[in-house]
Amino acid sequence: MNAPIPRKPLELSETYLHYNNLIWQVPSWGLAIAAGVVVAAHQISNDQNVSWTVPVSWVRALVLFFGAFLLAALTVALYRYRGYQAASAPDPVPKPPFGEPPAANRYLQGALCLTTGIILGLGLAEGLAWWWLVLLGFLLGFFAWLLAERGHSKLVEKMNGAANKAMQPTGSACG
Repeated sequence: MNAPIPRKPLELSETYLHYNNLIWQVPSWGLAIAAGVVVAAHQISNDQNVSWTVPVSWVRALVLFFGAFLLAALTVALYRYRGYQAASAPDPVPKPPFGEPPAANRYLQGALCLTTGIILGLGLAEGLAWWWLVLLGFLLGFFAWLLAERGHSKLVEKMNGAANKAMQPTGSACG
């Protein structure tokens, strides 16, 4: 018979857990913003009873660009939260009994970058061939994610290097 896995609480600081909560909330806010701006942009119509001073496609593009700006700001915030969480993590990060540390941060960052890129592409698509620009937005989001991952990895390496230097003995007490 399989023995039950003993339950042991992970020892993580309040700061680490605070940033973990923020890291999970930011992509949810981003998804809500993305859905809202797509719906809002496509609710604007070319109705003959409404007189627009500028072309409707410009207004739609403006709404989508505003949403892309908000999503880009959330992407930067998520990147910074990940850095703060990494700085507050215990060394080594405790692992649950099944072996994987609790982290989906890189995938949440990727999802937010891709969503931002697609919304930006939709905004650009209001004036040009739509599928080229949605593809371009997707690629921009993907490369933004790769850059964020590269920067985060360097940050963690730098923090680990500083921690290792602090733990090395500076000299011998025996003379």
